[in-house]
Amino acid sequence: MNFESQGQLPFVGLINVLKLPGMSSHSVISRIRNIYNIKRVGHTGTLDPYAGGILLVALGPATRLCDYLDAVNKTYRAEITIGYHSISADAEKAAIKVGDVKNITDEDIFAASREFLGTITQTPPIFSALSIDGKRAYEFARDGKEVKIKTRQVDIEEFNILNITRENDRIKVMADITCSKGTYIRSIASDFGEKLGVGGMLSFLLRTKTAGFELKDAITCDELFEIKREGNGEEFKYIMSPDVGLTHIEEIVLGQEHDNYRGGTNIKTEKADGLYRVYIEEDFLGLGTVTDGILCPKVNLTGQNIPFKTKIES
Repeated sequence: MNFESQGQLPFVGLINVLKLPGMSSHSVISRIRNIYNIKRVGHTGTLDPYAGGILLVALGPATRLCDYLDAVNKTYRAEITIGYHSISADAEKAAIKVGDVKNITDEDIFAASREFLGTITQTPPIFSALSIDGKRAYEFARDGKEVKIKTRQVDIEEFNILNITRENDRIKVMADITCSKGTYIRSIASDFGEKLGVGGMLSFLLRTKTAGFELKDAITCDELFEIKREGNGEEFKYIMSPDVGLTHIEEIVLGQEHDNYRGGTNIKTEKADGLYRVYIEEDFLGLGTVTDGILCPKVNLTGQNIPFKTKIES
């Protein structure tokens, strides 16, 4: 059944999808549309085609929450190859030998990693989906045109080196990196090699955590498709209430006497100014903002089909 074409209320929720290397983020969205027969599907935090890991997919009106779901720090398992570089800063383009790594010590590598902690300035790769004058940066790069990409500040919460492997003319460093929205791990890899004076590139990337979701709980599109083929509706078990990914936002719980909030009525509150998850008892209603003691709907999901009673613990 197509929930939208049948005129029924669209269901709302999130799916923790494991995007496999070789797939684009857009192709994941296309497959989810087909599996659940729903048009309105979005995702948070694009992953490059060669990368794998969590792609958090939003269904129906939950797509209106994507910006808020994407605002949290994310964790990646990354392999940085030292001694080589590529124009894309990853394995998508040909690797070019840059420097001799024989004098690079483990302590040099650990010291370099510590320099990335905190707020840093980085330049996104030219081969990226950044919009510049109405075009994607990679379009300029493919045409061989020079374009200036603005630097940005990002926050690196953790840079934990797990393993260092020496392979002839290169060193491979495996690390877990937790960083803010908008961080390019490819740029970290390239800058890491520059700090060591021998070049660097990203040779493997896996997103392992985002918005409270973990890799161990993710499911692939192929698995969802096979579950759907069985015809017992089990694929719907993997849709979670959208508030599960919003624990970084404080909550307001209203009583049934404030049921008129569902229709857009503002509510008096003693909460401080700010953004909140809003519930009536255990029903998640969306996001609201408090200004001068008045709670107003910001993203109102009332009237939608949220088949969950899962008020989460902050």
